[in-house]
Amino acid sequence: MTNEGTPDRIVGVHLWTVVTCEEATSKAGDAMLRVGLEINLTGNPVKLVDIVMLGGRGGSLGRRKLIGLGLDPSYRGALDPFSFLGRRVWVATAIDARPYLDNKTGQMRPGSRLVVDINQLAHAGYQAEADVPPGAVQPELSDTPF
Repeated sequence: MTNEGTPDRIVGVHLWTVVTCEEATSKAGDAMLRVGLEINLTGNPVKLVDIVMLGGRGGSLGRRKLIGLGLDPSYRGALDPFSFLGRRVWVATAIDARPYLDNKTGQMRPGSRLVVDINQLAHAGYQAEADVPPGAVQPELSDTPF
């Protein structure tokens, strides 16, 4: 829908593929998943990593994200991170512009990064592939192996 900024910054609602998903632990000791997403709209793959909290203060938001990633809302139990690999999911993205500390110079520098916009779509920035958001266009699948 939208392609703003540089080619490595895909902003808007697009269909992404889950390429990595691994268990991790937050600094507070809560379980989480680190989900790697990838899209290729400009000839160069763009990657995005999002954190999905499985407990603690972010657990309810994490549950919404998991549903958007295709988890059945009634599911209770242990998750297999590998079960998310290869899934295609609509993701709303935005640019988070905030300064960062340059460790080499000790100075604050302007910075920005691509993030999931949790205020969009049905499930905190995510929506199942089959549930095409209004105005979005399902990309055509290619049979070309390269």
